[in-house]
Amino acid sequence: MPTETQAGDIDPAELATLVESGERVRILDVRNRDEVDAWRIEGSSVDSTHVPYMDFVSAQVTGDVTSLVDPDASYIVVCPHGEASAEVAGMLNEAGITARNLAGGMRGWARLYSRRRIPDTDVFQYYRPASGCLAYAVVSAGQALVIDPLRTFAD
Repeated sequence: MPTETQAGDIDPAELATLVESGERVRILDVRNRDEVDAWRIEGSSVDSTHVPYMDFVSAQVTGDVTSLVDPDASYIVVCPHGEASAEVAGMLNEAGITARNLAGGMRGWARLYSRRRIPDTDVFQYYRPASGCLAYAVVSAGQALVIDPLRTFAD
């Protein structure tokens, strides 16, 4: 399901492309520590920093938002649903730091699937970057066999 994006947002599919390409991606995660410890965006080119949302709210009051991050870096900011991270990305942009919000937050990231056809076959692979899960659909004579350990594609 596509995620609706606002100006300054990055779509989960665009983020997945960046991560898969090996391009360095700086994630600024503003979720609670237990959420970050349970599940995060990973990849060999991902550099993740955790600064809780409330730290940014406090720093905004004192006008010291730039002290929480490297002011020379650029970030993709994430939270559970994309709302708090949009606010933090806005604070950073106002302070002169390049930041984009992950549209839909980690929920949007979790809902991302990509489909790849295996060359010279009628086999399709469905990949979920958020978890690394794979599912398959084999199509033949107008019918399909679905192999999905999560049963996401059962319909």
